[in-house]
Amino acid sequence: MPNHAESFYEIKKWDETTYDEGEEGKALVQCNIRQVYHGDIEGESLNTMLMAPAANGSSTYVGLERITGKLAGKTGSFIIQYQGTYVEDRPSFSGVIVAESGTGELRGLKGTASMAPKDGQPGVSLEYDFE
Repeated sequence: MPNHAESFYEIKKWDETTYDEGEEGKALVQCNIRQVYHGDIEGESLNTMLMAPAANGSSTYVGLERITGKLAGKTGSFIIQYQGTYVEDRPSFSGVIVAESGTGELRGLKGTASMAPKDGQPGVSLEYDFE
């Protein structure tokens, strides 16, 4: 049976660059984001996201995020690959823990990730196990 973890995060830095203006305002944007996690995940992350904003304010995105710190008391790092949307300033995503990305005590980590906001705070939920 997989383990379950929930954490909240704070965005500490958000750098956004348009790398392709596109036609008719269909730009492509790269975001480099630094976050701090609290909860079952304690640590920091570096997140690179590629985003396609729409004229109505929504957007679609994909990304990779390396989280370094502790997961349920085990120290190391791992990478989440995700895809999602922003609709009315509410993000939603689903993703997977990248195979063989775990280091330290998190070596062999595998599982899935999803957006799990609670009480107005952005959060992440993991369903995970070890090989």
